[in-house]
Amino acid sequence: MVVAFADVAKAPKDLFKKPFNAGKTDIDIKSGIFTLKNSVAGDKLKSELEFKAEDALLGLGKGFTLPVTKKYDGKAVKLEFKKAFDSNGNKLNVDINTSIVPESGAYSHSLKTKITGANFVAGIDMAVDNPAAASFHACTAIKGNTVGISGSLADPSALNYVYSPCGGLFFETNLKNHTLHLYKKSGDTAVATRVGFACGSAESSFALAVKKSLASGADLSIKADQSGSIDVAHVSNLSEGVKMTLGANFNSLNLAAAPKFGAGFEFNF
Repeated sequence: MVVAFADVAKAPKDLFKKPFNAGKTDIDIKSGIFTLKNSVAGDKLKSELEFKAEDALLGLGKGFTLPVTKKYDGKAVKLEFKKAFDSNGNKLNVDINTSIVPESGAYSHSLKTKITGANFVAGIDMAVDNPAAASFHACTAIKGNTVGISGSLADPSALNYVYSPCGGLFFETNLKNHTLHLYKKSGDTAVATRVGFACGSAESSFALAVKKSLASGADLSIKADQSGSIDVAHVSNLSEGVKMTLGANFNSLNLAAAPKFGAGFEFNF
């Protein structure tokens, strides 16, 4: 199955992103219609309230519905309208995003489109007030190999490429910076390796991430890179609808430095 350009290497990338939370405390409350996210890092508090509605038109569309997601983070109100259309086996997704800052009255609009066919995924993202800076992406499969391209219409010579010959090997490049992702999942263990290098430079990067599902039902995630930074996260269900994530970060090359700890709680109703 062909996926969008940004999702080709999603599996290995996710192992490096989630669920690490060292240095902050997160408390999320979720229900069927709303989500309240709170995050504290140092002396800074961030909150975001999200509401979802199946039809922004309140039933006035005579069979046509327009799902909407409303987000408010204390600074801006964001409205996300999403609609999917099916025609002759092809699927068209249209997202319209509006951001309004009540304090200043500033606002912006953006449009995202994605077409999914039998053997391709392509789309265009653009700001309504600056269509010349629109970006595009496309992905397809050729004899079992996934290939993709993305870039900006304003500078079509500056392109990004992705290539994957199988589900465990991914190569991303803009012809200057290159990243190789390796991914393997066997049973309850997933491993990802990321190697980065640049043309004409001696600089390179290396990182490793592992996720293990424990017999208790909890998940243990670890990631490390060549700088010596090591992150550890433990995710468990305290009870039905209550998830806890404990995280820590330290530098194996500088054990004298103070480690960082984090905690996250997610309540689902």
